[in-house]
Amino acid sequence: MATTTNIRHHLTAIFAAITLLACPLLAGCSSSSTAQNPSDTGSTPSEQSDGAANNTDSGNHDNVLIAYYSYSGTTKAVAEKIHDAVGGGLIEIQPAEPYSDGYAEAASRAEKEHDDNARPAVANTVENMDQYDTIFLGYPIWYGTAPMVIATFLESYDMSGKTIYPFCTSSHTPIDDSLALLKEAAPNATLGDGLTANSDADTEAWITQVSSAINAE
Repeated sequence: MATTTNIRHHLTAIFAAITLLACPLLAGCSSSSTAQNPSDTGSTPSEQSDGAANNTDSGNHDNVLIAYYSYSGTTKAVAEKIHDAVGGGLIEIQPAEPYSDGYAEAASRAEKEHDDNARPAVANTVENMDQYDTIFLGYPIWYGTAPMVIATFLESYDMSGKTIYPFCTSSHTPIDDSLALLKEAAPNATLGDGLTANSDADTEAWITQVSSAINAE
């Protein structure tokens, strides 16, 4: 009996010791689990960017801005190629009311805006436009000229003393046919040589030419 009683006392003591050791460990695990709750971390997608100032800067040309409107992505590709070569700021001009993905609907709206000499609202803005002396301005050709949202963009800022280098994407209409609208919307700006971006070779040659002119200033 004494032996059995001693064994029971030993087992009771061992169990009590294990319990005392386990309690802090369990408490620690509980605390860690609470700290890693996903609801306590991260931010909502709407906090990731501000549509009012969606321009990015790259390179050493802090006085250069590449601004463009692109419907299908073709003009965007040219704008990004210019940005890669020249640096500066880059901003996509975003209509407040996006054009329909359906070609017929988009074309109908574009034609009406052209005929009415309309000024569609722009959703985003350029921060510190005053710092830019040189602007590369890109767009597709619609109904023989630039989309009317380009005129809205130009008229939203004081373009006095700035040099604008226009570039367009069009398989039929040259850049020259769109220059009248640019002069109307930015009468106090200087228009540099423009580009109809029909080929990579033409685009690269024009970028080299304009870059040399900018570096010489």
